[in-house]
Order: sequence, then structure tokens, then C-alpha cells
Amino acid sequence: MPNRIPEETELAHGPVRFPILAAFRYREYRLYWLGGAFSNIGMWALVFGRLWLMHSLTESALYLGLVTTSSLGPILLFSVWGGVLADRVNRLRLVIATRALFAVLALLTGALISTDVIRPWQVITLSLLTGILLSFDIPSRQAMLPRLVPRERLVNAIALYSLLFSGSAIVGPGFFAPLVNLWGLDGLFYLIGGSYILTVGMMSMMKPSPHQRSNSEHRMWQSLREGFRYIQKSRLILSLIGIATIGGIFGMSFETLLPIFAERLLKGGVDTYSIMLLGLGVGGLSGTVTLAWLGNLKNSPRFLLLSGTGFGLALASSEIEMESMSSSAAQVISIMVWRSSMAIVAPSDVPYRSIVKLIEADARPSCLM
Repeated sequence: MPNRIPEETELAHGPVRFPILAAFRYREYRLYWLGGAFSNIGMWALVFGRLWLMHSLTESALYLGLVTTSSLGPILLFSVWGGVLADRVNRLRLVIATRALFAVLALLTGALISTDVIRPWQVITLSLLTGILLSFDIPSRQAMLPRLVPRERLVNAIALYSLLFSGSAIVGPGFFAPLVNLWGLDGLFYLIGGSYILTVGMMSMMKPSPHQRSNSEHRMWQSLREGFRYIQKSRLILSLIGIATIGGIFGMSFETLLPIFAERLLKGGVDTYSIMLLGLGVGGLSGTVTLAWLGNLKNSPRFLLLSGTGFGLALASSEIEMESMSSSAAQVISIMVWRSSMAIVAPSDVPYRSIVKLIEADARPSCLM
């Protein structure tokens, strides 16, 4: 069924005065974006707050890796089922449910810290539950976006939404250290829970009708097979998935070790950690603005090539602070070009279309937002 946007959702029908903000003309996208603003800040703090929490408990690089693995492992294992489910239920209601459960997990983490009973195995368990929820949240959330704006506005909508990720990565470090120093890690997790409650409120104002289940009569296993068959027939999608997989496994895990870098290499603490996270945020925002201003489907291959090369060079850099900033800029451009290309080339009438938009650079911890 073609993606049609009701005319009454537009703010105006004349020429777009500010092309970079074109997607904001649509009411449903504005609500989606505002809900994402709260959830991106919440997920950013959740990811890096848990890493610092585990570092505080163990000072072990191995345990930091276990936290990230427990979050990302379920996504690799269950995301295909999340994609199938996204085609069979109302996506908006599913996302609202997962965001409400994120709030519960964050508040529970804060309570465990406040009562001084938090243990490493509990952090890993909570990360595992978060990963399971993300397995169903990510494909539904990504499948919602193409229904909120016309096809010609999709690249702009994705770039604007990615500003939330970059913005939270700048706002978050600015408050991370002061909040932890003032209220402790438990206060941080209570605020995370509150941000997800606000997300649920914003998304509850959206209309559920554009996100209804598909009319496909295929069984789940049949939908899976058809989705994989479609991927095998498309060299473009296979290439995009290959790029995302290789980059995710070998390049995007350095953020997990930032607490170790901050303390052992730079001889600092939570303040140093916040500064390094700020470098990631500034670089990410630079990449997002570049893509929103210059990016389109015609020059996507060029952006993907240049950003991928820049990302590799940044990781090879010996300057940790500069690596954080430049690699993040290259990462964000690569990820957003990947998402835009995948969202456009995946036809809406293919069963289980969300699978081809899912196996992306979400292997990067902060891309879970």
C-alpha cells in the first residue's frame, strides 16, 4: 500500500522556505520527533550510565564488554522476529509499550543503586532485558518513519531525527558529570525513567491508524523466508548490510571502553568521561548537519565512501580526544546514509520489509536510540 500523507497534516502547501526543516510540516512527524527527543536523551544516558556504573562496580574491561554484549546480543538474535512482529501489529502501540518498559527498567536500576544492593550481574540482566525490548522497538520505530512524511522528504526526515541523537550526545555530557556528582548514579537513572514517561506521553498523542498491521496472510516463518529471499536478490541491499555488519563488528565498539580510557589512560574520572562523550557528540552533530544540508540519494555513495574512510582513519589516530570527535562524525554520516538508502530501496509491499532496514549499525552502543 503506498505511503500517503494526509494533506491536512501539512502546515502549508506553498514552497518550503527552509528546506532543512521540511519534514516538520507534518504533525505526526513533529510528535514522533518530540517523543524521540526525550527517548534519545534517555537512551543515551542509559547506555553510557550503565557503562560507568559497571566500571564503578568492577573496573573491568571484560565486564564493560559483557554489558554491551548483553544489550546487543538479543538484537542480533531476536530482531528478525521483531521485524516480523512489526508487520503484524500496530507499530505505534508496540513502541509505546516498549518505551514504558524502558522507564520501568531505568527506575528499577535507580532503586537498586539507592538501596545499595546493585551488583554486576544485575546490571548485565537489566542490559539483557533492554536488548530484548530493543529487538522489538527498533524495527517498529524505523518502520513508522516512512509513513509520517512523503517519500521525497524521507532523507530529510531521517537526518532531522538523527539530530536528536547528536543533540542528546551533546546535551548529555554537559549534564552527565554534574548530575552524577550532585545526585549520584541513582538520580541519573530516575531522570532516565522520567524521560521515557514523557516519550510515552508524546507518542500517545499520535494517530494509530497509519501504523496498523499489514493485511498480509503469510505466516511468520513464510514472512521470514520471503524477507531473506528478497535480500538475496538485491545486490544493493546485500552490500549495505555487509557494510553495516563489518563496520559494526570491527569499528563501532570503541565507545564501550571509554571509561577505561578516561581513568587509566587519561588519569581522570567521571568529568573526563563526560568530556570524551562530548567529543563524540560534537563530531556526531557535525556529521548530521553535513548530511542534512548536502545529503541526497544521488550523492549517498560518495558520502558513504568518504565517511567510511574517515571513520577508519579516525580509529587509527593516536589522539583519543580527536578520535572520539572525528570518528563520531564519520560514523553518523555513514549510519544516516545507510538508513536513508535502506528505507528508500526497501519497497513497502514486501512482507517483512523491516528486516532490510534493521541489520544496520545498531551494533554501536549509542545507536540504539
